[in-house]
Amino acid sequence: MYGDERPAPRASGTVSRFSRDFARATGRAAKPGELAELGSFLSAQLAGTAEIEAWTQLCSLLLNLDEVQNLH
Repeated sequence: MYGDERPAPRASGTVSRFSRDFARATGRAAKPGELAELGSFLSAQLAGTAEIEAWTQLCSLLLNLDEVQNLH
């Protein structure tokens, strides 16, 4: 790796991870548009932070959804 280049997340693994994590947080399956938004958010985070920080931000986003806050 040179400079700030980071490998792109594996598409199939990342989408299944999004699906699993979304379902665990909300209790329902994610819609395709929601998965796309999660992917865009993670890509934006990966562009500016380390991978662990990007995933931490994504988890924070999921846990702070109104849907999750009102569910639990």
